[in-house]
Amino acid sequence: MVIGRNPVLEALRAGVPATGLYLQVRAEPDDRWRESLALAQELGIPVFEGARADLDELSHHGSHQGLVLAIKDYEYADLDTVATGNLVVLLDGITDTHNVGAIARSAAAFGSSGLILPSRRSAGITASAWKASAGALSRLPVARVTNLRSTIETLHGDGWMSIGLDARAETSISDIDDDVVGDRVALVLGSEGHGLSRLVAETCDFLIGIPMVDGQESLNASVAAGITLNAIFDRRRQA
Repeated sequence: MVIGRNPVLEALRAGVPATGLYLQVRAEPDDRWRESLALAQELGIPVFEGARADLDELSHHGSHQGLVLAIKDYEYADLDTVATGNLVVLLDGITDTHNVGAIARSAAAFGSSGLILPSRRSAGITASAWKASAGALSRLPVARVTNLRSTIETLHGDGWMSIGLDARAETSISDIDDDVVGDRVALVLGSEGHGLSRLVAETCDFLIGIPMVDGQESLNASVAAGITLNAIFDRRRQA
């Protein structure tokens, strides 16, 4: 459930798959309310009216402001569906749904065939992630796996090379051979605070960092992902 006038309107504008818009009867409408209703009707989303107590129950007594949007559970793909191209992105311990959505947007823009997320200690695909992806998650399949390390090993067995992004690494993407970058690459991204987990880092074929001015703090995970994905895209385009 997405609750509140601003979140509901933003979710509808972003095209988040929804199953119903719930309006509180006798609530005071405003521009957000009216646009939400118009968008729901335009998109063919069923509209229901209910008493405040009904919306309180739907929202688990959150601050719904008279608007609640029910959205579909996200349908994850399997690994074979995601790993159909020559670039996949794996996320290790990224718990911010906005970062997941922003990374999906960059992954789609630079040619990835999908995302791979661990089922534990990781954000999933939520309305917030969908919105941050600016529609990319409607085109980019996402798989959820039990163990990220074993998934990387499975990809290795299928001929993929894994490149992990690690702030402490002295090697950059420009140091990796063209035949590696141009082949099937599994790019592994860690969380902003902790980076890659030890076992995942040890499993990667290469660890790379992003060269920066001395003394600067590490980049946001989605920014680092965008820079690296763009660098891979450029290398391939120039090959």
